[in-house]
Amino acid sequence: MRTFADITIDELIRQGKAVLEQSDYEEALNSYTVWKSRIQTYAIKNGFSRELQDQLKVRAHFVRNEFSETESIKNLKNAVKDVLLLFDSWDMQIGAEISDCTAKLVIERILSHVNIFWKSMYQDDFHQKCTFPKSISGQAKIENEYDIQHILYALLRTVFPETRKEVNGDNGYSGTRADLYLETYDIIIEIKCTRSSMSVKQLTEELGSDAFHYKTKNLYLFIYDKEDIIKNPEAYQNAFQRDYEKDGKNVQVFITKTLI
Repeated sequence: MRTFADITIDELIRQGKAVLEQSDYEEALNSYTVWKSRIQTYAIKNGFSRELQDQLKVRAHFVRNEFSETESIKNLKNAVKDVLLLFDSWDMQIGAEISDCTAKLVIERILSHVNIFWKSMYQDDFHQKCTFPKSISGQAKIENEYDIQHILYALLRTVFPETRKEVNGDNGYSGTRADLYLETYDIIIEIKCTRSSMSVKQLTEELGSDAFHYKTKNLYLFIYDKEDIIKNPEAYQNAFQRDYEKDGKNVQVFITKTLI
């Protein structure tokens, strides 16, 4: 079952279908308004890309006909059907080809929740019957970019076996080396780990260089702010955000401070 935050997509689909069964316009509108709000909330909570959030907004929009409730409820239900079709397009079957949209969704969720994996794997108590060495729990630490690269590489390969690391490229006048690269989806993931000797200015310059030099459609910048030098993560992320339609490249920044 595909779970998103406090609710599953299966539950949202069930609620959407319930709206389709309603015949009274006002009741359908009230149910639809609550349903739409829940969809928007889980999309934001789970770090859906701007592209996916925009798709949801466009599909969920409907126009009320001031002169006909029959037409109004028809338009509302068509919007619900469009959203349900979008959910279906995200459904991943074993062995099926993963679309660009779904691939980005999965990768963005992995990058947004690496801390959950780390805590579950290395910090939470093991089951008493687990045979892993007890020394693993609480002992593993992340010190640099290569530690993070190893973790992300392993996580991504469970879904995208073609993921490569340390991939050399050419931007036309000098060489580049991507930390992680998914050629099928034209996605590069660059990893940074802050150091005690690093300033925010230095980090910004390094990230700016990466954003400029990499020739790719999608660039994800993952930062483990080990030294807590980024005081306003939300503003920092927004400063680097870029959109393919306007800027010729999708750029997103993911910041975590909790890997220890």
